[in-house]
Amino acid sequence: MLVMEPSKARSAAGIAALLLGLSCGNQGSPGSNSTGIDPGAAVSTVALPDVELTELNDKLVLEALFPQATFVANGPVYSWIPDPEMGLPLDAHGSTTTGLLTTLVGPDLKALVFESFAPGADGRRPTCHACAPMLSVAVFKGAKNRPWRLTAWAPAFARHGQNGKAGDLRILTLGKDRQAMELSMTYRAAGQGSGRADIYDLTDLNKVLSVDTYSSFDHMAGGKLLRHELKTTFSFLPSEKSHFDVELHTKGHRVDMQANTRTAVEKRVRMSYDGTKYVVVN
Repeated sequence: MLVMEPSKARSAAGIAALLLGLSCGNQGSPGSNSTGIDPGAAVSTVALPDVELTELNDKLVLEALFPQATFVANGPVYSWIPDPEMGLPLDAHGSTTTGLLTTLVGPDLKALVFESFAPGADGRRPTCHACAPMLSVAVFKGAKNRPWRLTAWAPAFARHGQNGKAGDLRILTLGKDRQAMELSMTYRAAGQGSGRADIYDLTDLNKVLSVDTYSSFDHMAGGKLLRHELKTTFSFLPSEKSHFDVELHTKGHRVDMQANTRTAVEKRVRMSYDGTKYVVVN
């Protein structure tokens, strides 16, 4: 499902059953159907290929970014046997499938997000709740009448999604002339809920902020139901800084399961960029 349409956001079926704390699967094992961000599969230091393309055509992009791949076209989807150094998930036959989800950002800057997954025995996309695809991101810069040049590349940097599909992606203004990509999801199951948003600077695809956006569960105490639910939103505060400050706003009710108490919560926290990531301002 190679889709080349510029859009500000894309919602798939939730994100890496980012069970975000509600882990289900063998997290950290490349090729497993673990959920959440998979640091063991991340490729943090990859030589940036010298890639220039006259157009961001699906097949041209895939061939440029995966030069060791053997491509097999199957309708709009490409299957290939990738370079094992990429750490992408393989099926029993040593092949994997990728789809170019979308292009994000604007006319002169494109962030191309790919999903990779090992097909099931029937050759189709896996549909289990905990089947999280591997995501790769490539950032291209261009200008009028000039080719597109690759400026950042993170293959297999996160396992994110569920039912074999990636989840929510959107572009944020991170600072002065600086954009960021947000990966996020909220997951609920068996009376519990969890959510997180991870923010990546599109200059180098470094994760600069991770926010627990939602948590919930039901707690019975003496026949009484105590419901825990916290929601956190965040907003960037425009300024002349290269990276704007960010404000977190948390609101809801917190349950202390030992004391069997429930208290209202509302707080705001300001964070600033320290050169590598966002930290709380004292």
